[in-house]
Amino acid sequence: FYLPLVRDIAMWCGGREVTVTSMELAFQEGRSVMLVPGGEREMRENRPEHSEIVLITRHKGFVRQAILHGAHLVPVFGFGESRLLDNFRAKSTQEWFAKRTLYGAPHFPYGRFYSPIPNPAPVTVVVGKAIPVKKNPQPTAEEIDQVHRAYFMAVRDLFDRHKGSIDGFEHCTIVCPDFDYQKGT
Repeated sequence: FYLPLVRDIAMWCGGREVTVTSMELAFQEGRSVMLVPGGEREMRENRPEHSEIVLITRHKGFVRQAILHGAHLVPVFGFGESRLLDNFRAKSTQEWFAKRTLYGAPHFPYGRFYSPIPNPAPVTVVVGKAIPVKKNPQPTAEEIDQVHRAYFMAVRDLFDRHKGSIDGFEHCTIVCPDFDYQKGT
């Protein structure tokens, strides 16, 4: 988003920076907010050919914003999305860069012929039932954890419910390295 042309194209398409200020402005304007909670780490962890799909669940800021504004959370999963583009692997360099800078780790996504044109792959997007979120101007850590748990449990349930009907995903599993399904955190 910090590259001028990328930023401009994203803004023309309705994209915004993923910041508290940007989210609050969108809510004040009466708009919906769509974001990918896993972000860049999820891009680094997933490989198109793997049967394990990694979901990064440690981010809770979007849940806090939903509670502050009383915005419902809608679980969504895109089967096949990780097959559109791959990323040149330099995991240790990318992790080092991400920990030491304000910017995301350098990514070099590629598709057909090692270009930015996505690979031809079917993508099936499934949308779950909205999770109602009660507005609270001062949410507690427990309240944030409860809504966060409900959201990621709903994403996993959505995946499990539909994976059998999507070619190539029948035997896939979701792995959440930051989430304990027994505790829900």
